[in-house]
Amino acid sequence: MTIEENKLLTDIKEAILSIDDHLEGRRIFTEYEQNKTKRRAVERELETA
Repeated sequence: MTIEENKLLTDIKEAILSIDDHLEGRRIFTEYEQNKTKRRAVERELETA
């Protein structure tokens, strides 16, 4: 694995962990859908991944 590939995978892993933090362990879509702040935070992390 190249250094670039390793960095990309590390960035993806960090984004996933950050999304998990934003969701606070809850996986209820309606809560996510109704919470604009949480939605934007998750979307921002997805953009970086």
